[in-house]
Amino acid sequence: MTKPFKFFNHLTSHPNFLSSTEAAWALARSKASDLSSLGFKLKNIKCPLKTLHKDNFSDIQKECVRLTSIWSLWFREEILGGNIETFWVINTRQKHSWLINKLLDARENVYPWIRKQVHNGETTYFWSTNWLPFGKLTDYLQASTSTRFPVSKNSTLAELLENGDWILPNARSNRQLQVISYLSTMVLDDSGEVHEW
Repeated sequence: MTKPFKFFNHLTSHPNFLSSTEAAWALARSKASDLSSLGFKLKNIKCPLKTLHKDNFSDIQKECVRLTSIWSLWFREEILGGNIETFWVINTRQKHSWLINKLLDARENVYPWIRKQVHNGETTYFWSTNWLPFGKLTDYLQASTSTRFPVSKNSTLAELLENGDWILPNARSNRQLQVISYLSTMVLDDSGEVHEW
């Protein structure tokens, strides 16, 4: 049994569509005066259409993965203002699409999975980046005491290091002391920082 003739509408948008089908159509008799000659002409264009589809539209899954990176670039520039670390602190907004807001709502679940390997400290935010073994720093420090830890919410680790010394307030709780102790063991270097999944 012969397979039915399939025609994909997206092929018509390809620049080589007309040239490849016209050549095959012209090879099969001059006019189609009945159904059998029309069927013969359609069979002749089946091979060039199949080739056109295979060469340009197969492996669509791989192409989608490539396009995902375009979406992530758009997301980083338009939604996060060019700074990936903004993801952890940006608010959901009515102007954002449903998908963007759902992605932002999932942060609490995703946070433990994405850890920053600190090197130069320039893109590691003290409060919002997942760089400590204690989990989310705001939760860790606020759970222990009502005493504030006076570090600006936008401070990076690089900004808290001056001439090789950490500029941090004195600890007022055991958990603050643990954070300062952990930080004092760190040495920043010149290499870029990496996210660990």
